Amino acid sequence: MSDLNSEIDSIIRKTEQKLVSDTVESLISAAKLTLKDAKTCIYWRLGTNYLSTLDFYPALALVGPAGSGKNTTMKALRLMPGDSSGMVDCGGLTPAASRDELALFLDKTFFADEFDNIRPEVERIFMSRTTRDMSTQVYKRLVGPGKYEQKAHSIFGATVLHKRNLIDEPALASRSIQIFTRHQEGPYGRFECDVLNLSALKFDMSGVVLEGGRIESTWSPILEIARQLEDTEYIEEISKGMAVETRLLRQKAEYDYSSVVLARVIELLLSKPTLSRWYKIDIELDIGKPIRVDYPNIAPITVNSILNQLGFLTDRRGGRRWLYPEIEAIKVAAQRANYDDAGIAELDEEFQFR
Repeated sequence: MSDLNSEIDSIIRKTEQKLVSDTVESLISAAKLTLKDAKTCIYWRLGTNYLSTLDFYPALALVGPAGSGKNTTMKALRLMPGDSSGMVDCGGLTPAASRDELALFLDKTFFADEFDNIRPEVERIFMSRTTRDMSTQVYKRLVGPGKYEQKAHSIFGATVLHKRNLIDEPALASRSIQIFTRHQEGPYGRFECDVLNLSALKFDMSGVVLEGGRIESTWSPILEIARQLEDTEYIEEISKGMAVETRLLRQKAEYDYSSVVLARVIELLLSKPTLSRWYKIDIELDIGKPIRVDYPNIAPITVNSILNQLGFLTDRRGGRRWLYPEIEAIKVAAQRANYDDAGIAELDEEFQFR
């Protein structure tokens, strides 16, 4: 009986592999992607059906010049099973509009067209969408003359980004998988997929984890799909690329001012582990001046801007700018700056407010 069950399982697996393989080949014909990139797109899309069970899902960025197949790939992915938005032009999105729009697609897929034209403050909102515990957006909305109400939206979900240029925001880049499209000679095919049978595919995503390095956790959902399809060649190829990405990310972090500023905050707090609950840090005197000994090009206003981008509470009083440190804010900042250091754990153990 067990032999019969094994034979049935093998037949089912081969049927599933053929179904996915046909979908991959159709995307290659329509968009002229490489085999690896087409598999990445299809595996990524298959994984989006399990967003409600996941705490992290990478953005999929299609990057390349006009006419290189980005729109074709986006339209193909929209035809596959899974709830999704239409293709939304991001150029005119305000922070409020993006929060409302993304909240409609909680645990669903959002197709962000013309992402190069997006505002920096909106880009940061999209970045927070990739991680569930960072995805809650709290803000005040005007409801009447002098009256406001506080709104909170969770915007977690999967996002396809249409871009002409490489992602230059380090935190978003490290939470994204980038597919580079190029002009290719025709003939072009038409993308077709068996929606009914693709919808019937089942995957166990309990093996997807956030632990490990940034690159490992970013690729984890896609590699989990590949493992269950027994695509060992793809896994080996991606694993080699991940090793290169990890090395480049570490090299880039050495020149990332966000990490420099955060490191100075942690260093300062570790030197004063017992603080009053109302303790505040002079941003220019205690953070800016020491940093400029090694990084003279960092202007005072840049330091304050970086602290705000990282999520710290800052204020201006008496002609000075002040930072109010909280351990949870430091942890969030470390995630946003892709900062990994023993000092974080040390702070968690020793830093106390009296």
